[in-house]
Amino acid sequence: MERYLYISPAIIALFIFIYMRNRQAKRNDKMRERLHKRQEELMQILSSQKDKTENKEDDNRL
Repeated sequence: MERYLYISPAIIALFIFIYMRNRQAKRNDKMRERLHKRQEELMQILSSQKDKTENKEDDNRL
């Protein structure tokens, strides 16, 4: 019986470690998704501004 009591804290610590690791991985995934979403939004904004400036240059040439 004493042996099981000695092992159980190690098993509980292992479960806590696995839980915390998975939680951190999920948090990292969410942050990565947000980063990619923001990058795509910025690229769209930059491309739209580039298109606007090209259109202005074309109008000035005429």
